[in-house]
Amino acid sequence: MNYKIKNYLNSLFSLQRRGIKLGLEHTKNLLKFFDNPHEKFLTIHVAGTNGKGSTCAYIERILRYSGYKVGIYTSPHLLNFNERIRVDGLPIPDQEIVSFLDNSFNEINKIGSTFFEVTTVMAFDYFCKKKVDIAVIETGLGGRLDATNIISPVISVITSISMDHTEILGETIEQIAKEKSGIIKEKTPVFVYKQDSNILDIFQKKAIALNTEIKISKIPKNISVNSRGTQFTFNSQEYTIPLFGSHQARNATLAIDVVSQFDPKIKYDMIYNSLKRVLWPGRMQKIGERMFYDVSHNKKGMEKTLQALKELYPGKDIHGLLCLKKDKDLISLITISGGTIDTASINLGVTRGAIRQIESDQIGSTAQVAFKLGSKVISHEWFQSLDPSEIIITLRTPIEQRDKYVEQAKARWRLDTVVLDAGHGGKDPGAIGKYGTKEKDVALDITMRTGSLLEKSGIRVVYTRDEDVFIPLLDRTKIANDANGKLFVSIHANANKNRKIQGFETYLLRPGKSEDAIEVASRENSVIKFEEIPDQYENLAGENLIMATMAQSTFMKESEDLASIIQIELDKKLKTPNRGVKQAGFYVLIGASMPNALVEVGFLSNPSEEKMLKQSRHKQNIAEAIYYAIKNFKSSREKLLVKE
Repeated sequence: MNYKIKNYLNSLFSLQRRGIKLGLEHTKNLLKFFDNPHEKFLTIHVAGTNGKGSTCAYIERILRYSGYKVGIYTSPHLLNFNERIRVDGLPIPDQEIVSFLDNSFNEINKIGSTFFEVTTVMAFDYFCKKKVDIAVIETGLGGRLDATNIISPVISVITSISMDHTEILGETIEQIAKEKSGIIKEKTPVFVYKQDSNILDIFQKKAIALNTEIKISKIPKNISVNSRGTQFTFNSQEYTIPLFGSHQARNATLAIDVVSQFDPKIKYDMIYNSLKRVLWPGRMQKIGERMFYDVSHNKKGMEKTLQALKELYPGKDIHGLLCLKKDKDLISLITISGGTIDTASINLGVTRGAIRQIESDQIGSTAQVAFKLGSKVISHEWFQSLDPSEIIITLRTPIEQRDKYVEQAKARWRLDTVVLDAGHGGKDPGAIGKYGTKEKDVALDITMRTGSLLEKSGIRVVYTRDEDVFIPLLDRTKIANDANGKLFVSIHANANKNRKIQGFETYLLRPGKSEDAIEVASRENSVIKFEEIPDQYENLAGENLIMATMAQSTFMKESEDLASIIQIELDKKLKTPNRGVKQAGFYVLIGASMPNALVEVGFLSNPSEEKMLKQSRHKQNIAEAIYYAIKNFKSSREKLLVKE
């Protein structure tokens, strides 16, 4: 891959940070920019949980072998991005990707399109340019709100439905089926996989409501699996496919029904010869003698894979290596019907001190954890933290035997490095008072005063900025983490439309609950407009912000203590109102792997407080208050360490 295409693909994949956006508005807008290419060729639309990729491959192969110029759009790819978009079996050339992105990146950023939305439009544009007769389009996720559901197909297809992507599509099989049924269009025939009656009822009701003919594909007969693939009988005709498993026979018969509907003139011989030449990598793909590679990643799919292997090797023990993304339900997957697991490594992390090794076993519905130790254990205890998925186990070992490790532990937990973050800076002035006082200047002055006091007391101080420069929000916590900081304090000055409001307050990283907290967070977060890639924060709102705060739950209690101590010390030093400890979603605190807090030292929007914030003595009082708060927090925390 040359440098240019690699650079363009990196830019494309960077859009994944925008996450998944269910809905069609972005896709509509981007398609409009390209003059709606999806309206200029015929399509077949395929949705489902399992089997949709294989079904697309069968349909594409039969139509192409029958003389049609066929495009196919599937996801994800195995090796190269180009695999997702093909015409007559050939992947989209690099230069076409470059040309598309060259023409559209400004529009993509203007619209805020996601990776999948852009890829979908790229496929439609390429199919239009190549003047395909028909394109086979696989949904990405779901159906109703999937980016591909912008098309008006000549036939809709729904394969097997099972539990997957429950966080997006719904927590029941019925909810997922309703989302998938969203591809059913008015007066457009739909073919479905024969499956549970509750699922078929949903499809049938949707079809009736849209005055659409629904056809349930028949189950093939006489299925046999051997080293050459899978043989079956369908409509009294015999077929052979090179893919393995009874489920593949069902996918193939669904495809046969679809192409027969599209073009009844396609003869049996044409279908037979097409199917026996189908290639679909990653689906029970044979990569060695009695060795297969399969990309199934949900419970139903893995059960089908295991079933296929048992059909191929009856009476034999099947062994496999399973690798999954962290968002998958490992427990349900490793306890699939007909399968067992010996030992699993589940985010074990690094072991230190007396703990030499950790092993996790799943036996039925019981999970067990075993610790292999390099020391005797005097006692043990466990408790469940505020995070319901986290259990903390304490093993007490003889101290005299572990002196070295005790000292190492103390060093890790000793609060020896404080990171001070002066808000805003450079091209971002922050709030500006009536008399021209800029938040960036006030924050930097107080930060440097605080740092000087800490350094004199022997504490190492790291500054995210020590001059008037602009630092992106997420870079600030990266600086803190890279410096192995043990505490992160961000210093700001406040503003409000009501100029009478004054006082100081300290914030924690949590979704704001009050209108004031939300307003403060919105103002401080508005710095992103000065950043080169402001949409990197687009996903850090609502539920995603909640998840970000949960990820920091390890330090939440300590952050609460820190914020409280800061408020107490500020109250001692200042005569302005104490507005208390609050919570809001500040981007600058996200990613800090340490206790953290954001201090609003006063309101520049209040003329009298602005004058105070210009005074050296007042700023020194604030700095001393933050200094004493950090010292007190350090003292209280280090009391918990093992004594000398």
